[in-house]
Amino acid sequence: MLSFAMLQETLLLEEVKTTAQALTYLDHKITETLNRNNRSYRDGMDMTLCAFSKSANTLQFSCANRPLILIRNGKLQEFFPDKFTIGGAIDNVSKNFRNQEIQIEQDDMIYLFTDGYVDQFGGPKGKKFKHKQLNEKLLAISHLPLARQKVELEKTFVEWKGKLEQVDDVLLIGIKI
Repeated sequence: MLSFAMLQETLLLEEVKTTAQALTYLDHKITETLNRNNRSYRDGMDMTLCAFSKSANTLQFSCANRPLILIRNGKLQEFFPDKFTIGGAIDNVSKNFRNQEIQIEQDDMIYLFTDGYVDQFGGPKGKKFKHKQLNEKLLAISHLPLARQKVELEKTFVEWKGKLEQVDDVLLIGIKI
């Protein structure tokens, strides 16, 4: 809740003009708030922040420890994150989030997700699902209508998990341009 309120506040600041500036500012505010009274919180928040420009057909984004996936014309492109979290103290490390921007095209699929899906244990050997397997699944279903993609992703997750306990929250967002 604290992070959400601070994100809303950050996005209203006139000096914040890019997603990278927003993540950097948000990181500073959260770190400052949580580390009061000489306490040091090492846990941080992973996120990808996006800004669409419909008039310019661009997607600007910055990634804090979570990637962004683009599937265009049957090809998957992964935009790798900066290896920093929002908040969470890192000794003497200056966090500078990159601002990335791509041209978007009709029928592009953009995927954002937490680590819950890929970190889920299951399958025949009780192993993690992993990024490679998720990327293959997204590529295989990206041509389907969004509602059908949701069904396929839920089915795959439940089958993978089997009788094992769910280990984390799961959020996967697909955006069709």
